Amino acid sequence: MVSKLTTFSYPPEVLQTVTCEVALQNLIFPLKVAGGNLLLAIADPTRMKIVETLAVNSGLRISVRVATKNDIYAAICKFYLGKTVQEPARNTVLVVDDERVTQTHVRDVLAAADYNVLVADDGLEGFKAVISEKPHVILTDKVMPKFDGFSLLASIRTIPEIQSVPVILMSGKLTPEEEMKVFDTGFFDYIPKPINSITLISRVKRAFRYNDQKYDFF
Repeated sequence: MVSKLTTFSYPPEVLQTVTCEVALQNLIFPLKVAGGNLLLAIADPTRMKIVETLAVNSGLRISVRVATKNDIYAAICKFYLGKTVQEPARNTVLVVDDERVTQTHVRDVLAAADYNVLVADDGLEGFKAVISEKPHVILTDKVMPKFDGFSLLASIRTIPEIQSVPVILMSGKLTPEEEMKVFDTGFFDYIPKPINSITLISRVKRAFRYNDQKYDFF
């Protein structure tokens, strides 16, 4: 067992042995490289396929140590993303949009309705915020720099810890075929632009009701 991973330091050459995406998808974290060996923290020691794949791709012999999901998640956030994991306040919504006018309007409407609102200016920053801030609901623009809305959703769906969060797409008016693609892709809902305040609040409330019902199953 290993613990308190965030209290140590890790050289770039160690972190480069595992990409951030792979680390998040599999909840693993590289600890040390020496003499052709990689020491790897893993949350689930039964998932050895990823260990075998890493060994083949890196040419390193791999030894594993078990760590908690929380420890690994916190280490990934700190050393790959430069962020600290935060437990979200109640009713936290993340708004991801590079259009400042829309971002401000959506933030102000939700804040007036007593939601805790986080904002990100592009898809990549939005993805980092999802990982570190763990919002309950995400609103994302369709077209943005770095990650568009579809890429952001796809990235979220690969991460076990956050894959079930409702993601709502904000976009200009879509054709019926485009709207069908939105839901087939896995978006929870769709809000047409320009954003109507009543529509915005009703869709966000619906997403929170979904969260409440989801957790009631356990």
